[in-house]
Amino acid sequence: MNEPQDIKDESLLEEVSFSESYIFTRQGETFAKTVTYFLALVKSATVVHQLEEIQTYTWANYETAINLISYAQSKQILQDVNQYLSCWNRI
Repeated sequence: MNEPQDIKDESLLEEVSFSESYIFTRQGETFAKTVTYFLALVKSATVVHQLEEIQTYTWANYETAINLISYAQSKQILQDVNQYLSCWNRI
């Protein structure tokens, strides 16, 4: 993982990904963007992120994270991830 943040000591769970799409306008120009999230197990809490891409980050449990997220589509992604991980932990 290298972009837009760098997390060391991760194991990517390659069998699953989660995506969201949205449209935004910057300086009068409209953009369509799709963001795909991949799950990973991490061994270190150290994160190096690109300041121009990510203003801030935090490690949070599910309850805290769901309350921090402001966009409905992003909340749905977290709910889907939580459901997936709940089933994955039973395997």
